[in-house]
Amino acid sequence: MKRFLFMYILCACLWCNAQPLQGETGVLTDSILVTGAADESFAVYLPTSYQNDQPSPIVFIFDPAGRGKTGIQPFISIAEKYGYILICSNNSRNGPYAPNLEIADRLFKTVFAKYNVNSDRIYTAGFSGGSRLAGTIAVLSSAIQGVIACGAGFAQYPLYFPSKNSHFSYLGIVGNKDMNYREMDKTKDWLESLKISNELIAFEGEHQWPPSEVILRAFNWLEEEAFRKGIKNENKLLRNKNFSEVLS
Repeated sequence: MKRFLFMYILCACLWCNAQPLQGETGVLTDSILVTGAADESFAVYLPTSYQNDQPSPIVFIFDPAGRGKTGIQPFISIAEKYGYILICSNNSRNGPYAPNLEIADRLFKTVFAKYNVNSDRIYTAGFSGGSRLAGTIAVLSSAIQGVIACGAGFAQYPLYFPSKNSHFSYLGIVGNKDMNYREMDKTKDWLESLKISNELIAFEGEHQWPPSEVILRAFNWLEEEAFRKGIKNENKLLRNKNFSEVLS
């Protein structure tokens, strides 16, 4: 996995403004091919504010069944509010980690070459097994600023456990009737003991992708984290509004 660890350094130099834009802004586009893997593709949503000459924050989303459009749909409101590019693999799914990490590595390289990404604002998100993969990627790569973990915590392998004072922020989301509710609650306590900035949001529901309004609350918190870390310019009025929305 060493190649994956340094993926973002290599990819940061690949983007070229001269490339034609793949995917329309404000439209959920599916089945864009991954470079060098004819049987792999991803879905993308570019916010209406996206400009090819301006770097944008990005969320790499992992659905447990490899459903690119399904994974992106709950995130569209945050893309429009905060200008995030949304990417979701059609091939990564529940299963062994090694092939899924290789799929993610190829996906990252392709996306960094096609779109102008802000390398300080890279996030991962996932549901169920996709949540565990999103957390694993954050553990293995120092490029990830934050994780949105829906319905499951970290992988059950010590190699993929976070270490004390890990750099990324972690926002857990879980339905109050989800079979993994206790796990998510324990994950919060565990991260607190490791001094990792984290929060947990519960919603009315079972083991499922959270509704878009809950995901929006999660990203309000991540935006606050970006201000706190100094990777986004401070806007006090916006910060106060976002923080009140997280608490509501």
